[in-house]
Amino acid sequence: MSLRGRAASLIAVTLFVATACQAEPIEVNPGLAIARINEVPTDGVLYSIEHDIYLADAGEDGFVALSRRDPYLGCTVQSLEPGDDFGITLHPSTRFVDPSHGGQYDIAGRYLAGPAGEGLRRLPIEVIAGTVYLDPNPERDV
Repeated sequence: MSLRGRAASLIAVTLFVATACQAEPIEVNPGLAIARINEVPTDGVLYSIEHDIYLADAGEDGFVALSRRDPYLGCTVQSLEPGDDFGITLHPSTRFVDPSHGGQYDIAGRYLAGPAGEGLRRLPIEVIAGTVYLDPNPERDV
C-alpha cells in the first residue's frame, strides 16, 4: 500500500474511533456513596459506620469527610455532643476530641489544641445530585 493509501486508511480509522467514542455515553464512577446531604444535620456531624468516617456540614467550608484517627498516635476521635467535656478544658470551637491525649479539632477537622499539631485527615468527596460520594482513590487527600 502506498504512503498516501496508508494515510487515508489511518485518517478513516481515526475518524471512526473518534466518532464511536463521542457516541458512547460517558460513565462516571463517583466512588462510594456515604450519605444523602439531607441526612447530615445543619452545622452538624454524621458518623458513617460503614466507612468509619465523620461527614460534617462545616458551614462556610461546606461538607467535609474526616478520618476518625487522630494524627498524633492514631487514636479514635469522638464527636463532641452538648454537655460532653471528657474531663479536659475545651477550646470554644472544639467539635472533635481525642479523649486519650486531649487533641481538639473544629468541625472542619482543623487543629485547635493538643499534642498532634495538625488537623484531622480530610478525605476527598463529591456531592452529586444530593448524595455525598467518597473518592474511590483513598491515597488522595484534600
